[in-house]
Formats: sequence, structure tokens, C-alpha cells
Amino acid sequence: MPQSHSQEKNTEKLNLLVGIYRVAHDINSTIGLDQCLGAILDTATKLLNVEMASIMLIDRIKNELTIKYAKGLNEKIIREAKSILDQKDPKEVATWVAQRGEPLLIEDIEKDGRFIKRNGKKYANNSLLSVPLKVKDEVIGVLNVNNRKDKGVFAQTDLDILVTLANEVSIAIYNNRLYEDLTTANERLKEVDQLKSDFVANVSHELNMPLATSRYLVSVIEKGIAGTVTPKQKEYLLLIENNIDRLTRLIDNLLNLSRIESGRFELKREALGISDIIREVMELFKMQAASKSIVLEAAFSGGLPKIYADKDRLIQVLVNLLDNAMKFTPDNGRITVSAECGEKYMSKEYPDLDFVKICVSDTGCGIPPEDVNKLFVKFHRAAQKMDAPKIKGTGLGLAITKQITEAHFGRIWVESDRGAGSKFFFTMPVHNEIFFFKEYLDKAIRKANDTKAKFSLLALDMQKPAASVAEEIYKSARDTVRRPTDMVIRLKPENRVMVAADADKAGAACLMERIMKDLKLHKIKDKSGKEISASLRTSIFTFPDDGSNAEELISKTKIKESLK
Repeated sequence: MPQSHSQEKNTEKLNLLVGIYRVAHDINSTIGLDQCLGAILDTATKLLNVEMASIMLIDRIKNELTIKYAKGLNEKIIREAKSILDQKDPKEVATWVAQRGEPLLIEDIEKDGRFIKRNGKKYANNSLLSVPLKVKDEVIGVLNVNNRKDKGVFAQTDLDILVTLANEVSIAIYNNRLYEDLTTANERLKEVDQLKSDFVANVSHELNMPLATSRYLVSVIEKGIAGTVTPKQKEYLLLIENNIDRLTRLIDNLLNLSRIESGRFELKREALGISDIIREVMELFKMQAASKSIVLEAAFSGGLPKIYADKDRLIQVLVNLLDNAMKFTPDNGRITVSAECGEKYMSKEYPDLDFVKICVSDTGCGIPPEDVNKLFVKFHRAAQKMDAPKIKGTGLGLAITKQITEAHFGRIWVESDRGAGSKFFFTMPVHNEIFFFKEYLDKAIRKANDTKAKFSLLALDMQKPAASVAEEIYKSARDTVRRPTDMVIRLKPENRVMVAADADKAGAACLMERIMKDLKLHKIKDKSGKEISASLRTSIFTFPDDGSNAEELISKTKIKESLK
């Protein structure tokens, strides 16, 4: 049964609405102003069946309207077409639309006395459409179309379509301008940040040299090498030495903060016993604690697992927290450093990790509630009582401590109140070999992706699993892999050894061959000393050919294992 005229009209409107919706989605998904304008004009010419279309944007600085993108116009017109705004009686259609902010449908420009006549030879007829592009009631440009392919005259329906499209166009242009402005601002910020980092690094280097020389000369004088030193002179030398230490700490803090913020902060993590590290750091503060009659004690729960951390950075965290505790704890006070197993729920972001929770508590003056949330902000220092001795500091120590802790996937927080002492807590992840291997592998893959390089994963599986054999193979592979960019782990439940190698497939094959050759020379023996002939299955998978991330590459090695 044939459709009625009204049904055909409704179907046509529905199709147009669907078309405009799809167009709006495509336009607003386009990043980059040039690509966006190109998509807009492609859409306008298809929807209205025209040969010529142009987008003119307003330059507020020059106060003029210029063509930014066009279809069907020659390059000379695009380059030279300009309209000055704020005219009393504009004779150009685009200028009239831009100044009034109203859409315009002209059936025959030759008969319209408001505008300059044009060269009719270039056009199929004298009909055209021009609509303003508006954002928040501000006109930012004009969208023009003319020369229908069917040589027909534009109707009100055509103008309605172009107005609807112009609304989406305006938002798209505005969003793209914001994106480009943001990108430019980000690039500028990166440049400024790099200049700041370079400045801090250079100044730190230049200051460290004379400070090191000064410290050496002070020690020479203290030892009496340059002549006899009186008690008063020794007192002055001690003050000089303390100030040199303070300046050195300040420079180190600025340098560390600069490295962290610029992304040049690398962790050298390993499995560590937290109890040993805490005792090592506490030894550094024993004399200072004794001079203030402060009780410095440790409290550990039994059987603490090994954590996975950068030893030097972990020591830096503990030193910063203990140094703060010493500063703000009065004579005859108490400072306690404790450690206990945390729970997985302590980190919602890393549910596969267990954590050890470390606490540095003191019986000092405490921290006002209004300052607790600001403690880890750069250069912030909590307010001190007027009658209390002023404690000097830069306000960088806790900010750096927070950055180091979070770089280890941990977190740091404080519980305190004025006059009730303070408890600083931070967490460090328990050593989880497969988690950190995947993390290392993903990081290496991202780097390879940025540099358009290759990265490979090698797996060695024992056909006759034996823990002692797997351990020997792991040690041999670890000794064979010499490059610092490569990593070897042993997955104990599967009796599997895996190697992450900075190499393409051919390079990885050579590395595997060398590992197998060294294994034969290694002569694996059981507990009784009898030589064991280990039967191994090997596999190699490479980024990006075999997988785009660590999980995919590791899964591929498991699939290969199951097929054999």
C-alpha cells in the first residue's frame, strides 16, 4: 500500500533527524579543528545536495571574518576572502549574518537590493543560505552553502536543516578550540616544568660542590690539622657543620622533588626485610634521642613478610618521619616505630597486593585538625605555638615522603590532635613476584611502544616439575641475563622461569639459546649431589606481534604450554 504524502514527509523528517544525529556524533568525536571543519562541510554538502560550502570564523583581534575551510571554492578565493566587521550597512551576506546573528535564506541575490551582486556565471542559480555559528549567544562564525546540484532554489526546510547543523557545528568548533588551547597550555606547562627541573638540578649541583668543600675544611679544622682549636671555636664549627647539613638536606629535597615531578624518578626495588631497615634507621637517631632523653623503641609483630621496595627511598621515608618526630617531641618523650601485616582491603586500587603497615608515633605537641590535611602539601608547615621554640624546616620532607610511598603503590596518612602526639602511618607492598613482574613488563612494553621497539617474553617450563631443579634453572638464567633492562622471575607453583628481555624475536631466540647452553654447563644436581638432566619446554612471544600487554603475552605462553 503506497504511503500518503504526510507519511512521506514524516519519513523524510525522521531520516534527516537521524542523519543530523549521526553527523553530530561524528563531528563531536573528531579531534583537531581542521578535521572537524572538513567533517562539517562534508556533512553540509551531502545533506543539502550542494557543490559549494564554506565556514568563516571571526578573528576578534583583527575584527574580521575569514574563510577557514571550504569546498568547491578555489584557493585564491579562500585565501583572499575577508570581511571587516562592525560595518553600519554591510553589503556582504556573511558580514550581515555575523553582525546580526540571524540566519538568512536568499532565493535570488540579484533581486535582493541589500547585497553586492555576484558573478552569476559561476553559479547554477542565485539562491544561497547563510547561518551564524553561535556559542553562548556569541557569534563565532558563519556557515554558507550555495549551488544546489539539482539547480533548485533553497527552501525553508533547507534553512532549518542548516540551522540545526550549525548548532552542532558551533559546539564542535568551540570544543575543538578548547582542546587545542588546552593542548597548547599543557605543552607550555611541560616546557616551564622542564625549565624548572633543569634549573633546580643545575643550582643543586652548583651548591653541592662548595658545600662539600666547606664540610671537608670544617672537618680539617675540627681535627686540629690547621692548628689548635679552642672550645669556643669548636662550638662555632659545630654550628657551621649543622648549617651545612641543613643546606645539604634542603638541596637534596628540592632535587628529589624535581625528579619526582618531572617523571625522572626511578625505583630500584627488591625484596626487603622491613624489620632490618627500621632498626638500621633507628640507629641513626640513637644519639639524638639520648641527648633529649627520648625513649626510642621498636615494636614488631612476628613473621613479617618481605616487602618490595627501593631500600634507599624507604630509608628516606623513615628518616623524614623520625626526623619530624624528633623535632616535635619534647625532652623525656617517647617515639615508637612499629610494623604489622596489613590487609588487602587497605588498597582498593591494588586488590591483589598485601601490605605491611608501618607507624611512627610520638608523644609530641600534636597537630591541629585544620593542619592535618595540609601536611603533605609542598612547602606547607603546621602552625607553631607562639611560646614554643621555633622549629625550622622547608615543608618538603612530608611531600616527598608521600610521593615516594605512592610510587611504591602504598599510601600515607596521619592521626593526631593538638597536645595528643602524632601517629604517621604508611604502607609498603608485600613482595608479589608475578604482580611486579607484570608491572615491570607493562612498563617495558609502554617504553617499547613509545620508541617503536620490540620486547620479548621467554618462558622455561619443566616437564618433570621439581622445586630444586626449578630453583637451579632460575639461578642459572639470572646469571646468564646480564642486561639491566631484563628481568628474571621464578613462578614457584608452576615451576616456571620467565625472562622479560629488551629484544626482538631473533634477539630473544639468541638469549634463549645462551640460557640453554649455560644450563648444560651448569650441571644441575639434586640434594644428594647427583647430576639431573632437566627436560624443558621453551616459548618466546614478542610485543607487539604476539600481544599488546603483559597479560596477553603471559597468557600466550600458557596456551603454548597446554598445547604441548
